Amino acid sequence: MKLSFEHISKLYGDTAALQQIDLTLGSGVYGLLGPNGAGKTTLMRIMTDLLAPSTGRVLLDGQDIAVMGAAFRKKLGYLPQDFGVYPNFTAEQFLLYIARLKGLSKFEAKRQTDDLLHMVGLEDKKQKKLKGFSGGQRQRVGIAQALLGDPEILVLDERQLGLTRKNGSGSAGSSVIFPSKSSFCCRRILYRTSKQSQTKSFCSGKALSSECKSLLRCWSS
Repeated sequence: MKLSFEHISKLYGDTAALQQIDLTLGSGVYGLLGPNGAGKTTLMRIMTDLLAPSTGRVLLDGQDIAVMGAAFRKKLGYLPQDFGVYPNFTAEQFLLYIARLKGLSKFEAKRQTDDLLHMVGLEDKKQKKLKGFSGGQRQRVGIAQALLGDPEILVLDERQLGLTRKNGSGSAGSSVIFPSKSSFCCRRILYRTSKQSQTKSFCSGKALSSECKSLLRCWSS
């Protein structure tokens, strides 16, 4: 599986959030590193087909994701940076609701909900309303909902995964991408990354913010 970015740029008036991104990601775990305003969330919104680029296109195995539409979104699990919940839902009710929206059967929705609540360590709180959850607990619910449906591509735009780095110019925010072939592999990657495994850096493209004047770097493990 390959997710390719061809000449991606995003302009807001005279401001370039992204400039000429050319990048190909295969199965594995990848991260985008850069300070606030470097374009991480913009790139992730483009790769999840939530935001149209000003120029260029994103391809999944040679097919334009904008043309694929719903067929692409069925392959996708996504945790946005600003993840909202229904506060009066319990954790279990919320995941069951999202599962049905994703088209899972009633049986499969219940099975995956139970499995994922166990995986993120919230099985003992599944009957607790989300309005009583801490920020970290809500984040774990967000990870669980992204994994529902065994997505082939898992995109987590979340700075609080324990991956925020420091560089000479100050804090570097991080947004993490997990392309995979199965949720089992996704879960292994998620666990390993949460332990901050060693990674190697590579530069296969650039995402230069005209405001921050800093390179958005991509790394893989």
